[in-house]
Amino acid sequence: MHWFFALTEDSTAFREYADMIMVAVHTARKFTSLVSHCLYDGGDSDFTQWLTQHDVRIIRHRSFLHDDLAELGRRKNNPHFAAALSGAFSRVELPGLMASSDGATRVLYTDCDVIFLGEVVPELEANPCEYFAVAPEGQQTGVMLMNTERLRESLSEFREYIRQNLASSSVNRRTKQPTAGSIEIVMGRSGTG
Repeated sequence: MHWFFALTEDSTAFREYADMIMVAVHTARKFTSLVSHCLYDGGDSDFTQWLTQHDVRIIRHRSFLHDDLAELGRRKNNPHFAAALSGAFSRVELPGLMASSDGATRVLYTDCDVIFLGEVVPELEANPCEYFAVAPEGQQTGVMLMNTERLRESLSEFREYIRQNLASSSVNRRTKQPTAGSIEIVMGRSGTG
């Protein structure tokens, strides 16, 4: 199963996120059969070299929302807004990115602050996941099983809805990341779908 995480080089917390990703990749390689992919908005660095050395496929990608987020940041007088949020919204684009993949229809997306303690693929494959599945506790989208084939069916409408409602998205004041509600509200679903 393909596993994705995202990072934007311009993030003010880039080094901290990169360190967390290295731990996540290390534990995924040690305990799981996941195939690692990084959605990355940035240039070559010691971090991308480390990813390559650890068999992580780097997908160079800038969020379709980057310019919208930058404009919203200007209006909110927050020059770091786009860098803080464009990586977080990258998960939305996985259905489109997976259209040209090896035929996989379901993928795992996680935030960078995860640690794998054992094999997860059999349990993920057993989940029915009509559209996406998240943990029921708090509807967190930081660990998300996605049926990219089904999500792709409404991707253009979903992207337009996000763009139209971006200014009203909930953002955690401390982390500057979208709250779980931002993505579930946009999806029109909660929990598993």
